[in-house]
Amino acid sequence: MEIISIIYILIFLMLTYAAGVYPKLNFKNRKTFSIIIPYRNENDYIEKNYYFLRKQIYDKNRYELIYVNDHSSDGSENFFNNKINIKKIDLDMGEKGKFEAIKRGFKEAKNEYLILTDCDSYGNEKYINSINQVLNPDDVLYAGFFEIEDSKLLSLDTFFLVGIASALNFFNMPSSCPGANICVKKDIYEKFIKNSETSNNLTEDALLLNTIKKEKMGNIHFIFDENNILKTRGYDSIPDFLNQRLRWLKGGFNLDYRLLIFLGFNFISNLLFLINIEYLFIPFVMIFLFLFCILKRLKRLKYILYYPLYFLLYFMYTIVLGIIFLFRLKNIKWKGRIYKK
Repeated sequence: MEIISIIYILIFLMLTYAAGVYPKLNFKNRKTFSIIIPYRNENDYIEKNYYFLRKQIYDKNRYELIYVNDHSSDGSENFFNNKINIKKIDLDMGEKGKFEAIKRGFKEAKNEYLILTDCDSYGNEKYINSINQVLNPDDVLYAGFFEIEDSKLLSLDTFFLVGIASALNFFNMPSSCPGANICVKKDIYEKFIKNSETSNNLTEDALLLNTIKKEKMGNIHFIFDENNILKTRGYDSIPDFLNQRLRWLKGGFNLDYRLLIFLGFNFISNLLFLINIEYLFIPFVMIFLFLFCILKRLKRLKYILYYPLYFLLYFMYTIVLGIIFLFRLKNIKWKGRIYKK
């Protein structure tokens, strides 16, 4: 147990170091963007998302909005009937899913960079500029953080997971990135579409990240800027929360053998720490230090007050997810649709 503890401490010290020194870029760019927003039955959020993007402090001639309707039936499909200066696309009957929607939006995009986000997400008026200022010749994919609406506890989890992804990326080990907050060069996404074998992929964002690494298309940059953080709606139920985490786990599981080792070690360590409860202070302290570093950089340090409760949540759901993934996972239900493993 002592050896496991030492390895665990060393891993988290390395991750905390990576998160702490991850570069924050600031270039004087004036790039153009095509923002693609797929939506399916988002009547409660579509207005908020639309006005968030229309009210950006950024030259309106340098970005366009492309909304892609994925067979909505709750009224959101009619929201843009009287709106101007946007492109609205309806998927055909044989098309479904986020990836198909993004591909349709891509065909209409005219600008150099694509911003991919979800219709239930929103942020502040400096969001586009926070992306514009990090663009550089070496990086081709940019990923940002997000938080959960009205839940600091679950927001801690998203900061932790995206923070881990950024730290692993620092060590050139792609894992995942939040599909609701990414920017990618249009020509890179075109190559990715051509290389994709299926549109029924649960985690096209993780696949995109990994494809860029494997094909050596360029580098990936995570954005440490409070102006880039998006809010998104919470989960309808515990199964909804677990299904999303399963979706992310599945997406990263087959991408890199090093990631498989990392996930396996984390799962086994958590089980052993739970069995040998006197060692629980080790993950408690190490995860705290990592989160403290992330939250301080993102100016969300007040969330740390919820850490003790989050630590309990984290330990419970990671063990439950590991068991479900190993013994039961065949299909994943996500946003009303069933996806095969």
